Amino acid sequence: MMRIKVILLYILIITIAMTMLVFTLRFYNDYKYGKDSLTSAEYYNDVTNLSLYPKKINGVEVRVIDEDTFQGFHLIPERKTHKGIVICYGGSEGSPNFEEAQRLAKEGYETLAVFMFGMKNQQKTLIKIPLEQFEDVLKYVNKNIEEKTPITVLAASKGAEYALNLATKYDEISNLILIAPSAYIFAGLDFDNYGSSWTWNGKEIEYIDIKKSSFLTYLKNIIVPIIIKSPVQYKAIYDNAVEQDLERTR
Repeated sequence: MMRIKVILLYILIITIAMTMLVFTLRFYNDYKYGKDSLTSAEYYNDVTNLSLYPKKINGVEVRVIDEDTFQGFHLIPERKTHKGIVICYGGSEGSPNFEEAQRLAKEGYETLAVFMFGMKNQQKTLIKIPLEQFEDVLKYVNKNIEEKTPITVLAASKGAEYALNLATKYDEISNLILIAPSAYIFAGLDFDNYGSSWTWNGKEIEYIDIKKSSFLTYLKNIIVPIIIKSPVQYKAIYDNAVEQDLERTR
């Protein structure tokens, strides 16, 4: 009986120590990371709320575009100093990369800030997005922009994956500017309707399944960071999914 009591006491002490450690780490990480946001832009708190985006920018005309699956903005500098058009896409957060489009417009580039999903006539989540919706952007460019070429697509993260796929289908794209791109096509981010991120001609494009990453990788890079409020590391999840996929195809 005494031995059982000692074991239980040790368990209690370890539990209390672990709890204190977790709360200490949460407090520290909340102080270290919680006070700094990636951007001060209000619209990043609700990227699909068009009312949060600035409609008046010094030296730039901003038009809200609603052309079938082309949902976003057209930013026209008062003095256009560069030929062609820059089409901007955001990442998995669902934004149209408005800040980058705005920055370029102020430098004399005519830009489009385009939503990939989440808006009217689009997929509601990042799953099975038709590459063909880019055709509505091209229609708008051909109809409304005098100097149409070159067409440059600037995209970040998941948007960069989208842009790379577009470039394999549409010869109209002259240039790509990619921020944090990937060499692979990964699954979409709707786990209730799981599948490829992209479709072409109504069929899902083959993808790497991120759910195949090892549990240890998820534990180390997502579960534990969430518990202690430290930054989640997604790259390791994707890297491990690629390794698992390569092993299965050998």
